[in-house]
Formats: sequence, structure tokens, C-alpha cells
Amino acid sequence: MLQLFLLRHAKAEAAAPSGKDHDRRLAPAGRADAQRMGAYLERHAIRADRTVLSTATRVQETWAAIAPALSDPPATVSEPGLFNASVMDILDVIRAQSDQTQSVMLVGHNPGLHDATTLLLASGDAQMREKLREGLPTTGLVAITLVGTTSWRNVRPQSARLDRFIAPRDLVAATE
Repeated sequence: MLQLFLLRHAKAEAAAPSGKDHDRRLAPAGRADAQRMGAYLERHAIRADRTVLSTATRVQETWAAIAPALSDPPATVSEPGLFNASVMDILDVIRAQSDQTQSVMLVGHNPGLHDATTLLLASGDAQMREKLREGLPTTGLVAITLVGTTSWRNVRPQSARLDRFIAPRDLVAATE
């Protein structure tokens, strides 16, 4: 079975000096949350074979804060199509993954990531699913298993099970 991780970038500054949304950097709180997420991923042995990042500065900085905590960081590529991606754009990125890769982490933006999660989920812990209904917060991580397929190109709506949903408020409790 294929495993997919969807991670929203950490909290970013309200505006970039350039005035371009693409150039917004992480806020100090966002950097701290990303570092805690990296520690969480390592501590719980959450691994992806490949990480696909939006080209936005805040996403690149989120990953730069997470990766040092990982004992074996995955291969990482930047995908311009993830910036401000719609749910269909995100599905296209997922479906384009190599079948040699069993687990993929997408690091990007809302509303696309939350919409993709909602579209893909068919089952999983009811309490986590209800919590996720409220939204995917910055530095929020969703781990799902794609059921009934061994090929990324066959990923369809309502074909996944929610395995884990971690929000920044959970990271604080998890590190104490």
C-alpha cells in the first residue's frame, strides 16, 4: 500500500518585502513549529521515500527547518505546480509519482492540501477526521494510506484511510 503525507507549511509572515505572496518567509513561531515537527517525525520514525515541495519561500524554509532533525532525509524535489495548487493540481502531482516510490510527502499550501485530504479520505479514526474537518493548520501533518492500489496513477477520491493528523498544538504536548 502507498503512504501519503500532506504537510502544510509553517506559520509565515503577513507580507514579504517584495510584496509577492510567493516570497513570504517563516515567522519565528513558524520556524519553531517546523523544528518541533522535524523532531516529531524523527521520534516517531515517520519516513517518506520522497518529498515534493512547493517553490514558495515559506515552504522551502519549513523543510529547511525540518530536515536537520531527520537521521535519513528523503530525496527532495521542488514542484512549481504546488504553489497555490488546486485540489486537481495536487492530485496530478500525486498521480505523477513513480511506482518505485512507496511513500511521498507533499509540502504545500491551503486550501489545496486540506481539500485534497478531504477528497481522498474514505475512512480512519472518527475523532481525527472530525478534528481535521476544522481545517489543516500551519505545520499540520496528515498521514494517509491509499487503500487498494499499488500505483500512484490510480489514486482516486475516497480511496484513503486517515492514519494520523498532527497539529502544532499537538507537537507542544508531544515534546513534553
